[in-house]
Amino acid sequence: MNGIMRRLFCGLIGLIIAMTFTVSLAIAKPITIKFSDPSSSNQARTIALKKWGDWLEKKTGNQVKVEWYWSGSLAKAKDNIKAIKGGIADMGTNSSMGYHKSLFPVWQFAELIMLGPADWGAHSRTVKELYETTPELRAELDKTGLKLIAIYGVHPSHFVSKKPIVKLEDLKGMRIRAFGTMATWLKSIGAAPVGLTIYETYEALQKGIVEASQSYMYLNDKLKFTEVIDYANTPGLQNITVTMFMNKSAWDKLPANVRKVIETEGWEKLLEFMIDEWDKDYDKSKAAMRDKGVTFIEISTKELERWKKSAYEPVYSKWLANMKEKGIDGQAILDRYSKLYKKYERTR
Repeated sequence: MNGIMRRLFCGLIGLIIAMTFTVSLAIAKPITIKFSDPSSSNQARTIALKKWGDWLEKKTGNQVKVEWYWSGSLAKAKDNIKAIKGGIADMGTNSSMGYHKSLFPVWQFAELIMLGPADWGAHSRTVKELYETTPELRAELDKTGLKLIAIYGVHPSHFVSKKPIVKLEDLKGMRIRAFGTMATWLKSIGAAPVGLTIYETYEALQKGIVEASQSYMYLNDKLKFTEVIDYANTPGLQNITVTMFMNKSAWDKLPANVRKVIETEGWEKLLEFMIDEWDKDYDKSKAAMRDKGVTFIEISTKELERWKKSAYEPVYSKWLANMKEKGIDGQAILDRYSKLYKKYERTR
């Protein structure tokens, strides 16, 4: 009898140990977050994203694991929001507010051309604080039904071209890949904007579909534009604003402590990684372009003022009028942006 009891007892203990081990494995298995991004993994922005993902995994004790889908392998740049909302991706990148003018009419202010000088760090921190303190801006992103993870800026756009662009008149009649308020302004001064994503631009330049493009310092060499252009302009003309969203159902399934880490530390940590990568990459990218024969054209302060003045009526006044129709004080948002930008502006 005692022998039978001992065998039953040992069997029960073994079963408990096995069940405990199985439960432990289940608990230890991280939650996979499928992240969709249109860019390749070797760019400044995506390097920063990867560092952020590694930080998140470590910070949460490997409760989550970010699974990266680069180069638009899950969805193209303009389709990422739909992919995230539809659950094709759990989290992902909306590369520009300009891709979704009807969805984010208020946030179009962040990509008004020549809004501020070309400091990606100042722009990143300014739009973060504006989201946190401006109800109209917060509401517009929240109504997507997605969970906002972060907003940040990239190297501001500038022109790369086959022909030199020195003065306003040089743009007239030129076919230029552009979108958003840049395209609106170019059309108003007699240029011919062509609506392409940055990832379609190399072929368009190569085949002569466009003669110039709105581009970004960190991408020019990576996307091999140096093979099909001869000139580039500085300084940057337009800050581009990137949003990072998460599917709401996927967000709700995350453990409470993981959500807390993302909400209290995630955005700021991402900005640290992003700004550091932009800073390191800018001079490196510019030098690489020079080494491959690209000539840089510095637009004079006086000439740039002409460009800014020509942009007011077609760009700023149009956006302000649109805001007025919506009952929103657009000028107050612009004034607040300028004040915050000065607060965060850096000297490099």
